[in-house]
Amino acid sequence: QISREVDSLVKVYESNLFNEKTQLVLLEKLSHNHPNLDLAIKYSDELILMAEAVDSTQYLFKGFLNKGNALRIKGDLINALDNYFTAAAIIKESDNGNRLGIINITIADVYSLMGNHKNSMSYYNQAIAILKKEQDSLNFASALLNAGDELLSQDKLNSASKYFKEAGGIFQLLNEPLGYAYYLGNMGLVYARQEKDTLALEVIKNSIKILEEQEDFYGISAYLAYMSEIYALKEDYNSATKYAEISLKIAKNYGLKQQISDAYLQLSETHEKMGNTESYIKYYKQHIVYKDSL
Repeated sequence: QISREVDSLVKVYESNLFNEKTQLVLLEKLSHNHPNLDLAIKYSDELILMAEAVDSTQYLFKGFLNKGNALRIKGDLINALDNYFTAAAIIKESDNGNRLGIINITIADVYSLMGNHKNSMSYYNQAIAILKKEQDSLNFASALLNAGDELLSQDKLNSASKYFKEAGGIFQLLNEPLGYAYYLGNMGLVYARQEKDTLALEVIKNSIKILEEQEDFYGISAYLAYMSEIYALKEDYNSATKYAEISLKIAKNYGLKQQISDAYLQLSETHEKMGNTESYIKYYKQHIVYKDSL
């Protein structure tokens, strides 16, 4: 559905049958929604140039934000952070609390990916406080979800679970399937850490089902890799290999460097446990190549 909508927007944009205001709207939608990350960046750059030409703070902010999002998913974290800080500077001048909260979430996300826990939690907490004050339920829930994910990375399971459950309840009330899918997937990771493997797999499978409906390939690839990890712990190496390979295929198809790296690492560890030394080394070398590229 998302792909069909994007195709329709591209046709309208390429027709050149629109006014200046419509052009900004089209570029924002294309830069935000396009599944091809390189094209999302291209449309973001066009949006930034157009917004500067017409002196639109609103769309200039969106251009840098959407470009940062695409770069982050591609694994270009330094440039993503540069775009986020530019977006934050723009929005601070307009004194828009809601958007400042949103950009703080994205900055925290990048610091999390960089392994900078202190900076990550600092920006998440700033975002949570701002968005709660602004009564922005959807983005407040997103900040809670992402902060919980950062806590999970530090093995703070009780705190992470508390954040996830509060976020999941809000997503359910707002009827937001994508947010709810990530809540389910992250709770699955908590259950896995608690050695509740059967429950973890069930919850993650439900998450992936929703993500497939939403065409969120980043999430699908990530959770498939986690499923592979759980099966490997259960010594079901055939299933572990299968899900890691699917994760890798999706990640390569959409240029998701972080997920490619993770999938190769999972394949390497699985083959090591199986005693396949040659495959273990081959996959590990590929993991290092993509990890270094990040």
